[in-house]
Amino acid sequence: MALSCVFVLFASFEIFVLNPLPHRGNSATLPALMRILVLTNPHSGPQGSNEQLARAAFHNCAANEIVIRAMHADQIYDTAKRASSEGFECVVAAGGDGTVNCVASALVGTGTALGVLPLGTLNHFAKDLGIPLTLDEAARLICAGHTRQIDVAEVNGRFFVNNSSIGIYPHLVKRRDGHIDRLGRGKALATFLATITALRRFPTVHVRVKLAGQMWEGATPFVMVGNNAYLWDLFNFASRSRLDGGELGIYFSNRTGRFGLLKLVILGWLHRLDQARDFTATTATELWIETKKLTLKVATDGEIRRVRTPLHYTIHPGALRVIAP
Repeated sequence: MALSCVFVLFASFEIFVLNPLPHRGNSATLPALMRILVLTNPHSGPQGSNEQLARAAFHNCAANEIVIRAMHADQIYDTAKRASSEGFECVVAAGGDGTVNCVASALVGTGTALGVLPLGTLNHFAKDLGIPLTLDEAARLICAGHTRQIDVAEVNGRFFVNNSSIGIYPHLVKRRDGHIDRLGRGKALATFLATITALRRFPTVHVRVKLAGQMWEGATPFVMVGNNAYLWDLFNFASRSRLDGGELGIYFSNRTGRFGLLKLVILGWLHRLDQARDFTATTATELWIETKKLTLKVATDGEIRRVRTPLHYTIHPGALRVIAP
């Protein structure tokens, strides 16, 4: 029972229980006959080729000029970056949150709209924006062209649209991906096995967190930073009600033990995290994380990389134009 509860905590970064109604920020509508570029990785997709699924979804969107390009993940960013100069009003990320991050990062500040065709396993970004998870409905939404401006967060020059974290979660993701790549296991089973390994080793990091004139220093199993604030209650576990609030959501535990972490899980499911003295949840527009280590493993929208310290988190209000309800 304890193990399953702790598994829920780390899976909570990737699982949503309920979609909140999106806050509607500054909105506009793209031209009726816009040019749409759809980018996808042809080798991914649990139901077959993402390229084929994308073509089928946009089959009835004949009023627009639609170009579908399938390419390796490493090429998606540069291709999306060139889209404005090629005359595209919208670039669609046809994939999961990793593909969305890649395309969104290229479009920040350009005015070119981001569309999302949710072909991933979890589709966090699409869910928080209220984008339909049915491909035909998502394609119709894109072709309708209704846009609004949302925020984008950044850590040391890397943008993210969902969240970033340090501590136990990056270790979990690295091991999970190793199980998938080497052993061919499914994502759910791989995550469960990686959680067991992470809990056995239970990595912590000693950090100094600075924000809004305040400082906290100590060892923690995780620090999570969201692009806007997350909801942490029984019916909105790790979801966001808006993405245009102009602030970072900041969360970390003051306890380093496994049972302290388990206590946080239980309080979260009981809608009582506000009663947890060992859990900090706050917001700010800027955050510094310092440590004696030269680099840290940092997760940004599920992608893991080593980043030089200190970590500097900022928010860019209204920096991304996105097609959403």
